[in-house]
Amino acid sequence: MGVGKPLKSILHMNPDIPIYLGTENEATVKLTAEIADGWLALGFVPGCLPEYLPWLEEGFRRAGHGKSRADFTIQASAHVEVAEDVGAALARLKPEVALYVGGMGHRDKNFHKDMMTRRGFGEAANRVQELYLAGRKDEAAAAVPDEWVDAKALVGPRPDPGAVPRLGGFRGGCPDRAVPPARGDRGHGRGGAAEPGLSVGCRAPAGGRGRPAAMLTCHIIYWFLRLGF
Repeated sequence: MGVGKPLKSILHMNPDIPIYLGTENEATVKLTAEIADGWLALGFVPGCLPEYLPWLEEGFRRAGHGKSRADFTIQASAHVEVAEDVGAALARLKPEVALYVGGMGHRDKNFHKDMMTRRGFGEAANRVQELYLAGRKDEAAAAVPDEWVDAKALVGPRPDPGAVPRLGGFRGGCPDRAVPPARGDRGHGRGGAAEPGLSVGCRAPAGGRGRPAAMLTCHIIYWFLRLGF
């Protein structure tokens, strides 16, 4: 080796990095509960946990060894859009919905579109996909219902008393963690911290490996699952 010598890390590495999967359909949510430490719940909205509980419980059963909800973390995300013009704020969130519902996956197998249909917006989902695949992306975004966007986000001026009960749905209604991609009227870029009046709180689970000090999102595994490998 000559004058060279191997480097040794001075950091105390975590030997048990939790694995989270971002999934949304029945097969992959079951698999997430079976093999992962936590779930990045795609499309999660307050009150929807009963829709997923049977899938999660089946995954825990497959895992064996007494795995349960107490050993598992659910992490949801919610857009926080602080704006005086609520209609314009909702409109800013629609192109992303149109991209996922209209342009992700195959025309006949799009899990984002399936979710929208499952929750009662089937006609709108079909229209969004039709327009998006025809290259009419602006029209596809405009076809996304305000109600669909509003259910997945906290949108309004600051302070907004109307957001308080909705906020409670994210804070105590199901997920263990809620991460808000925030925006505001003076900067529409993604990221940053939510305004103090709309910050989304988190509660830790009762214990177990589902309470991470660090988090590893396995995008490669996720896409393998999405593509059916």
